[in-house]
Amino acid sequence: MVYLTQGKPVFSILCEAYQGLEDILYLYNNHDELLKMFQNFIYNGEDSSLKQKRINYAKKYSFENVLKQADKILQELTPHLT
Repeated sequence: MVYLTQGKPVFSILCEAYQGLEDILYLYNNHDELLKMFQNFIYNGEDSSLKQKRINYAKKYSFENVLKQADKILQELTPHLT
């Protein structure tokens, strides 16, 4: 997440936790795919809009936003306490 907050490219093995993030992460299934993906990245770079997409995604998980979500859930679960 630290790299995403800075818009940095992230290479990772494809796993269930990253499903749906193929547009902002470099996900691979095996070593050969990683090497090809990394080589393509080094030689061709990447779309400049990816940096901002990564930053925007990471903002959803900022400490402030996580606390807001927790507060919202607590209010929904305990309306009699407000």
